[in-house]
Amino acid sequence: MLVNEQYRSAVTDDTTVRALAQKILQDGYVELPSFLTAQAWESLIALAKNREQGNKKRAALAGTIAHELAFSDEIYAFSNRIYRSRCELEGTKYIPLKRSKQVVGVPY
Repeated sequence: MLVNEQYRSAVTDDTTVRALAQKILQDGYVELPSFLTAQAWESLIALAKNREQGNKKRAALAGTIAHELAFSDEIYAFSNRIYRSRCELEGTKYIPLKRSKQVVGVPY
């Protein structure tokens, strides 16, 4: 698991997801302290410190925590729910996110 237990309800709880989407619309961002599990966070920090991973994208990152996060079911469901809720709040048409359009990259 990549996402801490306290945030998993955002995938299924309409009230939680709506509050997150509203905060993003109001403030332009939302803070999610300790969003990742300690193990996932430590792996991500180690990846970021590894200069050999800089400027890599897509398949070049396969097997890394960055790739795992970008293509995980948890992150996809979380992102899609927030986006859907945002569309509802704005009164815009909801078009589901496409996994085929996801890209992962690590800047140098």
